[in-house]
Amino acid sequence: MITQKANFIKDVRYVILKPSLIDTLDLNKKRGKQKVYLSTRNSIRYNTNKFFFQTKKGIIKFIGETPEEIKNKKQYTHKEILKKVNSSWGQWKLK
Repeated sequence: MITQKANFIKDVRYVILKPSLIDTLDLNKKRGKQKVYLSTRNSIRYNTNKFFFQTKKGIIKFIGETPEEIKNKKQYTHKEILKKVNSSWGQWKLK
């Protein structure tokens, strides 16, 4: 069971996006039986935007091939996104 979870986490990719772009995404998108976006409207983490030089952004997670609408965005692995969020000046919270 642990190996299965480890493989799942390894396959998940994360993208940091502006809320206006997040609002345009179809988070119910599926490929066959598999859900593409693992995020839902209630599970997106947003930064708190405590500092004037930060732009409010949210983190979306997906699995499999990159969806067309976010192909040109920087992708992070689980380890990379944890490092980015933990080293961020602003805190990330659920909306």
